[in-house]
Amino acid sequence: MHNVCRQINDHIIIGKSLPVFIHNGSTYFLSQLIVYQDGQIDCWGFRTLEEFEQKVRSGWIVTRLPEDAEVDIHHLATFKAKDVFNYVEEIDLVREVKDLLEKFKGNLSLSEKCMMAFLQFIQNPTANNRIVLHQAYMKVPRHLRGYILGDQDLKDAPIQTILEQDITEENLKWMKERYSHLKPHTNSFL
Repeated sequence: MHNVCRQINDHIIIGKSLPVFIHNGSTYFLSQLIVYQDGQIDCWGFRTLEEFEQKVRSGWIVTRLPEDAEVDIHHLATFKAKDVFNYVEEIDLVREVKDLLEKFKGNLSLSEKCMMAFLQFIQNPTANNRIVLHQAYMKVPRHLRGYILGDQDLKDAPIQTILEQDITEENLKWMKERYSHLKPHTNSFL
C-alpha cells in the first residue's frame, strides 16, 4: 500500500493505493486501485463505493488470477500466469477498501479494533473478551491479520493461540510483557 494524493483546485486529497487486476477482455492488467479520503475510488475511472463493489462482483476488478491467465503489466511485460498462488480474496479487498474509508474518517481500523480486543483480553482474560477478540479478528481481511500486533516474528500467532487453546498464566504474562505497550495509531493516516 502506497500513499498518493490528487489535487482539486488548491485542495490536496490523500489516498492509498492497492494492487489489483483489471479483467478487461481476456487479459488481466496489473493496476493500482486508489482509495481517496473524499470517498472516491479510482481504478480506471473514479467510482463510488457502491460502483466499486459492483465492479468487483462483475469480475472486472479482481485480486486472483486463474492459471494460464494472460497478464499485462503496462509498458513492462506480458505473460501467461503459471503456478499462481493468490493471496487476497475479493471479499477481503472490499473489506480493506471499506476499512480505509473508515480510517480516513478518523475511526479505528479493523486491525486496530482487533488489537484493542487483544489487549483487553490479555488484561482481563474472560470468555466474553475471547468472544470479542474472535469477532474482531474475523473482521480483519485475511491478508492483513499477520500485521495486527506489528510483530514480524510471531505475526498473529498470539491471537490465534488465544482463540484456539486455553492460555496458561505463563503465556499470559509473556503476552503482557511483550504487547502491553501497543496502542492504536491516533495520528493522521499518513
